[in-house]
Amino acid sequence: MSQFDAGAWASTDANAEMQSNDPPAPGKYDVVIADARAFTSKAGNDIAIVEWNITGGPQAGYQWPSLYGFKNEGQIKVAKSMCSRIGVDVDTIAGLEDLDRALKGTVGEYFQVEVTQNGEHRNTYVQGRAGAQRASDIPEDGAFTPAATGPVGSTDDVPF
Repeated sequence: MSQFDAGAWASTDANAEMQSNDPPAPGKYDVVIADARAFTSKAGNDIAIVEWNITGGPQAGYQWPSLYGFKNEGQIKVAKSMCSRIGVDVDTIAGLEDLDRALKGTVGEYFQVEVTQNGEHRNTYVQGRAGAQRASDIPEDGAFTPAATGPVGSTDDVPF
């Protein structure tokens, strides 16, 4: 039996203050979403997980998961807010399968997050998209010059 409450999801404010779980030391980090999914655990709990991976600085490569539950309105608010901030169209989510597909679509996206300390807990807050984008082997500055070719059918410049 699913704990995902589509009615509570629809009525939760995605812009409300967000909380999260167990990230690295407090600070601002450029991260990439290394993995993201929503599923029902073996214990029967509906869970969403986003795995953040730091992309620069002395902690580059450090990765941690943020887990989100759906057992009460507070947990739903946290999950929906995070989803909205990473670009999930939260208004189109009608069930856990929809959320899983949407989260998987964010893998490889870059963000800046801020980690804060709140008592014993560390919280991750998505600040927005990071300046880094997906790597490409095609220069964007116009420096790419196609190789010259000879006349059609010519084999004069073929090295073999």
